[in-house]
Amino acid sequence: MRQAKHGLSATTARTCRAGDAAALRTRLMACVWISGLGEIGASLLWRLYDYQFFNVPLFMPPGHALLYLLGMALAQWLPPIVSGLVPWIAAPFVVLLVVCSIDTLSLWLFALFVLFMRFGRDKPLYATMFVLALAAGVFYCVLDWLVGLRARAAQWRTRPPL
Repeated sequence: MRQAKHGLSATTARTCRAGDAAALRTRLMACVWISGLGEIGASLLWRLYDYQFFNVPLFMPPGHALLYLLGMALAQWLPPIVSGLVPWIAAPFVVLLVVCSIDTLSLWLFALFVLFMRFGRDKPLYATMFVLALAAGVFYCVLDWLVGLRARAAQWRTRPPL
């Protein structure tokens, strides 16, 4: 575990090299703004989910940027064959969610992910971010199940309202 921690620290330092610092700052600030606007649009305007106090917590957009920074660091270590397998491994689960009427929005988001994987420039980053977002969602669901509904910070709607 200690070795993995040092390896991740070195990778993050390599991601933040002095020559790339300005570009990295720009990408992270863009991530904060885009995720902030996305949170406002998805939760407050479209009402796909509600936060506990019916607002967007201030830690959410910077949290997205931290997850993005982690994804950039981990994507450097991802072999190309693995990033190519991610859509194929995820596809049956997305189809299962749609067939069981559990989640219909995931089909459209997955189609967008596949388009980025097909035509995008940074396939390892897309695959890494997909897996990290999935892991964060699963972690949240398990935590919600363990703690109970009283501690729920956000609640997804079963069907998009529009």
